[in-house]
Amino acid sequence: MDTMIIIIGVVIFLSALLLFGGLYSTLDRFTGRDTRRRLDGVSREAVSEKISIIHTRTLSYVPWLNNFLAGVPRLKNIDDNIKKAGSTLPLGFFVLFSLFLGSLGFFGGWYVAENLLLGILGAGFLGMIPTFCILYKKKKRMELFQRQFPDALDLLSRSLRAGHSFPSGIKMVAEEFSDPIGSEFKEVSAEIYYGLNLPDALKNLAKRVDCEDLGFFITSVIIQRETGGNLAEMMDSIAHVIRERFKLFGKIKALAAEGVLSAWLLSLVPFIVGGVIYFMNPRYFSVLITDPWGRMMSIAAAVWLCMGILIMRKMIKIKV
Repeated sequence: MDTMIIIIGVVIFLSALLLFGGLYSTLDRFTGRDTRRRLDGVSREAVSEKISIIHTRTLSYVPWLNNFLAGVPRLKNIDDNIKKAGSTLPLGFFVLFSLFLGSLGFFGGWYVAENLLLGILGAGFLGMIPTFCILYKKKKRMELFQRQFPDALDLLSRSLRAGHSFPSGIKMVAEEFSDPIGSEFKEVSAEIYYGLNLPDALKNLAKRVDCEDLGFFITSVIIQRETGGNLAEMMDSIAHVIRERFKLFGKIKALAAEGVLSAWLLSLVPFIVGGVIYFMNPRYFSVLITDPWGRMMSIAAAVWLCMGILIMRKMIKIKV
């Protein structure tokens, strides 16, 4: 018991040390101190440095952690989600933060309740909080992109009718709109400016943004460049379809509001009732934790509850 506590304490200490070390390195990079140190070192030693013109993404400002994360292919999806969420923090920060929270959750669940299963559940729950935050922020950012997209298409259409070229129209969208569509189109404009052809720049945009309507727009632009046609009229049509989809989605959301509320109530009632019983009569509730059959019943109830939540989510989620 004491040995395990010591081990967990060491893990938490190391996770916290790595977390604050990565945070300091991140803030140090943002404030420009790293740039000044490099410039000072080059000016003193006059050593030529090999510079690559290929754009590479830094996964962590801690060198050894950056090399380690770069060698794990499965982390690329998480890094893509971080970029889509618009976060300026690197992947290494979220990995260290997840390890730190997971260690705290395991220590709290296992040491306080003296139950290994609760420790594992606590570690999983707290350790996944940064991931849930990233996915939530990504979802909100993509929704904002979709809301801005019809207005951006209108601006592109007007710029083409006024005689501007398509790259100039993209630059105008980047200047007139805020994040996320402004920053994403700004990157498209920069790629075109530095020599990347238009179809490839738009395909890169589709990789950075999860938006079905964007795929229709990119396909239309590529086909128009190959076969010809009125691109301004085509973008007006796409903007009109997107706005009509928003209206239909709003009606469906209003009609499904009652089902959504019922699903939330059914999902939260077991936790609310369990919490009330625990505070009113802890001894009565403790059977579900201390007794072997009680633990089995709790696990079975949790599994069925999760299945019910997934089924209700599937029922109330209507794709438009």
